[in-house]
Amino acid sequence: MEKSRSVDLQIAEFLDFKRKERRAYGTLCYYEECLLHYAKDGKWPPTQDDILNFLSHLVDGKHHKPRSPESAEQTYGRYFRALRAFFRFCYREKNPMEGLKIKAPRLILPSLPSPEKLAQINKIPSLRDKAILVLMLETGIRPGELINLREDQIDWEHSTLVAKGKTGPRPVPFRQTTHRIMLQYLKVRRNPYNSPYFFLTRTGEQLTSGCLNLIFKRIKKILKIQGKFYPYLCRHIFATFALRFGSNIDDIRRVLGHSNYNILNVYLNQSLDDIARSQASWSVVENLRRIKKG
Repeated sequence: MEKSRSVDLQIAEFLDFKRKERRAYGTLCYYEECLLHYAKDGKWPPTQDDILNFLSHLVDGKHHKPRSPESAEQTYGRYFRALRAFFRFCYREKNPMEGLKIKAPRLILPSLPSPEKLAQINKIPSLRDKAILVLMLETGIRPGELINLREDQIDWEHSTLVAKGKTGPRPVPFRQTTHRIMLQYLKVRRNPYNSPYFFLTRTGEQLTSGCLNLIFKRIKKILKIQGKFYPYLCRHIFATFALRFGSNIDDIRRVLGHSNYNILNVYLNQSLDDIARSQASWSVVENLRRIKKG
């Protein structure tokens, strides 16, 4: 690495490189946040001890107070991965993070709205907003995949779409209710600029992440949902409720576009909690005990 070049320039070049790799918008944002934080508070050029000291300060309550032990663990892991990717890009030899390893952080499932709240979808007056929520709950597609969904990616005859995300394109089916609501939106959608994208703003332009977040704020207010409600949460809702309603883990993995099962463990654990609660009524041993008493 040339010492004469500024850290900000190196960060900009790294982000541009990752952008050309077609990394997700959210990934680029967290890379930028972490690297700018290190550029401000970390030592440069860095040694391995400098990096470890910086990371430890993130969770010690002095420089970056975590909301909980779980969030501290996730923050540490997030910064570690961002710095590791950056220094691999910058250093071909004598990488200060060479040999450093970190245990993967535990995935914490956020609290989800009740099925009763989500069942009030017909209260949403906007057909576009309703179609967005229904499609995300039906398919578990990522926010970026929804924003970039084009009309030619939808097969109306077979009720499937091709989601193009960070793991590559994958076919995703949807059922009759979602099909009907999406067609209702399509009939009233204004597309003055002949945009290829399916979901558009009221002026006919492609949705942005900011627009999608505002849509979810409106939906949260209409459905009177307590707690956090944001686009990516639909992915968690899809996986958790699909397991609850009888799906199997392999089907969910394929629809979500995960290459392995490890990341789905958090949803499986959540489903096991549901099973444990319902076991009070169907426990084999408890029912045999009742029969014996009878």
